[in-house]
Amino acid sequence: MRKKAIIRVLNVRNILIFLLVYMLLFLVSEKGDSIVEIYGGFSVSHLSGLHVFRIMKWALCVLPPIAVSVLFMEEELGTCVIYTVIRTKSIRQWWGIHWLGVLTVNLLYVVSVTAISALQGINRKMCSKDFILFFVIFGIHILSVSVLSVLILFVCKSLKMSVLFFGIVEIALVAAGSISPGLSAYLYPFWGMVKNKNFLLHTFRAHLMITISISAGLVMLCVLYTLRRSNGEGIAAYVKSR
Repeated sequence: MRKKAIIRVLNVRNILIFLLVYMLLFLVSEKGDSIVEIYGGFSVSHLSGLHVFRIMKWALCVLPPIAVSVLFMEEELGTCVIYTVIRTKSIRQWWGIHWLGVLTVNLLYVVSVTAISALQGINRKMCSKDFILFFVIFGIHILSVSVLSVLILFVCKSLKMSVLFFGIVEIALVAAGSISPGLSAYLYPFWGMVKNKNFLLHTFRAHLMITISISAGLVMLCVLYTLRRSNGEGIAAYVKSR
């Protein structure tokens, strides 16, 4: 069951989504930009006003793993969910397997964009510290938003609500931080931007520790919420709502 779930999440459609978005981002980026320049967001420290291109580019950076995670779970929570639940020992195990699938999507995304950019030779000037920061900051951000989006899909029983959540977090809040730079330090999407220079706390290390802790905490709370509601009522209600 676990292997089959991972195979379903790594289907041709999802891989093509990753590749297509990478190609689009590469085309709109300047020649020779490293992975941090492409996927690291932007800093509003020396900017003012609404930067539509930067906002849309950031939304495009984070969209693939979040969209794939939500689409994967929407399919898994469909009418065939009863058959997949029966094949597992418990609903708790069913949720564990599917959260592993969401984790796989996000991990694969970060690894794949890093590998592709490395093969193109555009990361030669980057040090190992920059790679680690990108993996941690960007990785935990997309994972947390993916998990929250899946939870909203499950609780609200609506794909539209997940789309709305993404729009609010990754577009509306980024636009607000772009217009009001001082506000960006407190806005969640800027915590996932490696290039962000507006820190929540005085030092970068303290800012990094608190933001990663909050993001990891959100992921754990979402996972625990579904595991605690492992009596089948939530899944049955979702199926009936479709």
